[in-house]
Amino acid sequence: MNGYEMAGALVPMVRYDDRFARAIGKWVLNLANASRLFYTPFLTDSLQDGEAWSKIYDPRGYIAHEAMREFAIGSGNSPFATGDAISGGWGATNFALYGSSHVGILGGIIDTTNVLGILKLDVCKTDYFQDESYSTYLYYNPYTEAKTISIEIGSGTVDLYDLLTNQFVLRNVSGNAELTISSDEAVLLALTPAGGTISYEEEKMLVDGIVVDYNSDNIVSNHKPRIKALAVDSATVVFNQSVNIYCTAVDRDLDQLSFDWAINGETVDCDSAVLWWSAPAEEKVYSIRCSVSDGTAVPVSDSIQITVIEAINHAPSITDIIASAGKIDMGDTTFISCIASDPDMDVLKYNWFSEFGIILGADSTISWVAPDSVGYYYIKCTVSDNRGGEDTDSIGIVVRDSSGSVTGDPMAWYPFSGNANDYSGLNNHGVVNGADLTTNRFGNANSAYYFNGTSDNIRVPNSASLNFTEAITVSFWMNAAQLYNDRESYPISHGNWENRWKISIIPDKRIRWTVKSSDGIKDLDSKVKVTADTWYHVVGLYDGSNFEIFIDGTLDNHTSFSGTIMTTNIDLMIGQVLPNITAYNFNGIIDDVRIYDYALSVEEIVQLYSETSAIHTEIKMIPEDFALYQNYPNPFNPVTTIRYHLPIGGNVKLQVFNLTGGLIQTLVDEYKPAGEYFVSWNAGNVSSGIYFYRVQTDGFTTVKKCVKLK
Repeated sequence: MNGYEMAGALVPMVRYDDRFARAIGKWVLNLANASRLFYTPFLTDSLQDGEAWSKIYDPRGYIAHEAMREFAIGSGNSPFATGDAISGGWGATNFALYGSSHVGILGGIIDTTNVLGILKLDVCKTDYFQDESYSTYLYYNPYTEAKTISIEIGSGTVDLYDLLTNQFVLRNVSGNAELTISSDEAVLLALTPAGGTISYEEEKMLVDGIVVDYNSDNIVSNHKPRIKALAVDSATVVFNQSVNIYCTAVDRDLDQLSFDWAINGETVDCDSAVLWWSAPAEEKVYSIRCSVSDGTAVPVSDSIQITVIEAINHAPSITDIIASAGKIDMGDTTFISCIASDPDMDVLKYNWFSEFGIILGADSTISWVAPDSVGYYYIKCTVSDNRGGEDTDSIGIVVRDSSGSVTGDPMAWYPFSGNANDYSGLNNHGVVNGADLTTNRFGNANSAYYFNGTSDNIRVPNSASLNFTEAITVSFWMNAAQLYNDRESYPISHGNWENRWKISIIPDKRIRWTVKSSDGIKDLDSKVKVTADTWYHVVGLYDGSNFEIFIDGTLDNHTSFSGTIMTTNIDLMIGQVLPNITAYNFNGIIDDVRIYDYALSVEEIVQLYSETSAIHTEIKMIPEDFALYQNYPNPFNPVTTIRYHLPIGGNVKLQVFNLTGGLIQTLVDEYKPAGEYFVSWNAGNVSSGIYFYRVQTDGFTTVKKCVKLK
């Protein structure tokens, strides 16, 4: 059905290049004839797969099949109208509303004549950007003998001009006129005003000043040059800034061209296609004109305007807006920061707005108190440089009511402590196929599984306890050894998106959480892009309305969804998409997989992340670089953990400060050997708000921000 779109482009082309008029006329006739086979009434039942549906719901055949095969798969039926919606599992029929709608393009071009098989094609109908023109039609005679067609003129009087023979074929006609078309030939007729004044612009033939024929037989002894482009490095410049103005011109006769330049009417001494100009120290709009001559024809010219100002102000740019918590309870507070920069280093002003809730503060970081009603609320920030430049962005916060939150135990829990047994008590034990026990994220041996990305998997036999339908939370740790640019990889899947749910890594390195419910299929991609050889805590959650993905204890992305989760008889797979399908296997380490039949609260997700992150206070390894990491959990109440790396030993000072720079607490102030350290801070004696923690050692100092919630 792409032919419909192609007709919209190719038919108007013949008015500008009539060499292809006969071929296009013949092709459109074949296109119109063949396209009917997409529609049910024009095929026998054996040559289509949608006849039963169409006879009930579309008996007149308005909707076309998506595709046409030369032969039906598995049989010799030809041609065969079909599509891939049914086989792909994403549609109940192979009829395509979107594809069918494009027939309007062809329908706008085509009309019939008094001779069956000779079509009247309106070459102006889809010429969307044409200059003023006269009605022009293409006719093609497919017969082996000449045919006479009747042409409807209307009440006016016109002359008929054939663009293919460059001559008027009928003059002073009105009502209906007859014209004979030779066998296997075409005519391209323009209906021009009777007795109109004919003029020429080189090869163009005009009637009453309107182009009729772009390729007439007018003989041109000399063609004037043509300016293809007049451009400048920058249309706005500052005082004394130098710019180049470029004039690109061509001459069909290959004559030598000369260039004359003028600025605001004053001639400039330059005979070149490039003018170098230094802007005066005066705010003004300057008109630069270039005239091109071949020495014979009248010169052609074009102009461009350049604005000269004292200084150019560059608008600030918002890089990101982040919240300490993207999902909070009614009446709770989240801290929101706008990260912005200004190319001119201007002092920025932050203006925050929200229709609901309370905004406290007016700087780059504010606190927002949620309203007393559940919903999804936007907080907008406009950053201005006080010189007219500004940028605006917003962030959405989910406000919930957790007073009736569900609690419970996992339906499956795989800590991978030497095996793939289920520690939930429901005996959904996994069968290891090739995956190897390895060191987990804390350095503990035989406490996680490595998957080779080609054949390794852990297969959990399907069970009724794994087929709950009201809500789900999937939690696990992963460290991908390889990320693929040409395919997805699947850390975990229960029937994939076609049947139940899955979590995968897509080629652009985002994590995709997918659930199939009674209302359809929903994908949610993380905002975070994962990197190889990095541990991530991933949580996918769905409770019948909220559809969310958490990365490292923080709500990363969310949307709404509905319906009960579909059940499946397919086994649960870890490291693989489906049993016996290895094309999308995960390559890397997976640990601590938990599956719940209810939606975990934010606090429970943060607890999962923080509990499994803070097992050791010191790991005996030698890092390559100094580093201070984001505390976890963050936001927190009241305890959080701060991690830092020392590639060499030295005196270390780790301190916490408030927003005004006042020292709150010194956590470390002593010599430390090289290694990785985890330090716990109990902030139970300080109020909620934003704090900064700083690590100092020989040759390294850095600061990070953390948020304590009330």
